[in-house]
Amino acid sequence: MIDKRITLFIQTSEELELARVVQSAIQSAILLEKFPKLVLDIRCTVLEKDGSVASAIINGTTMALVDAGIEMKDMVSACSMAMYGGNTMVIDPSGDEEKKGYATITMSIAPVSGMVTYMSCSGPWEESDFQKALKMGIVGCATYDGTMRTFLQNHALSLT
Repeated sequence: MIDKRITLFIQTSEELELARVVQSAIQSAILLEKFPKLVLDIRCTVLEKDGSVASAIINGTTMALVDAGIEMKDMVSACSMAMYGGNTMVIDPSGDEEKKGYATITMSIAPVSGMVTYMSCSGPWEESDFQKALKMGIVGCATYDGTMRTFLQNHALSLT
C-alpha cells in the first residue's frame, strides 16, 4: 500500500507511472514513523531520456533524500536489465537497447537489509535467463550502492 504522506508532482500518464515506481521503491526505506507529520514532495526533472529512466530517478531520489538529511533505514539503489537478440543481456540499457529488447526488468534493492524494494518485469523470460538477470541486477544495484556511498563519503569529507 502506498503511503499518502509521500506525494509526487505528476503531469502525464508516463510521469504518473514513474511516480508510482519511485514511491514503491523508496517508501519502505524512509523512517516515516520518526516524523508522523512528514510530507515529502519529490520532484524529478528528466533532462534527457535515453533508457533506464526509472532506475536513474530512483538512484537520484535516494541521493537527494540523503543529502536533505531524511533518515532512512537503508539507501535504495536501482538498475535495469534488458534481453534482446540472441539472448544478449545488458545492464542499464540505452534507449535503443530498450527498444530492441524483448524482455526487461527494473529492480531496486536496499542492500544492507537485502530487501528488494521494487521489481517490474516485461516480456517473456525463460526461467534460467530470469535467474541470470536477477543475479545481474543484484550485482548492478550493489555496485551503484557502493558508488553512491563513496560519493556521499567524499562529499561529507569535502564539507569539513
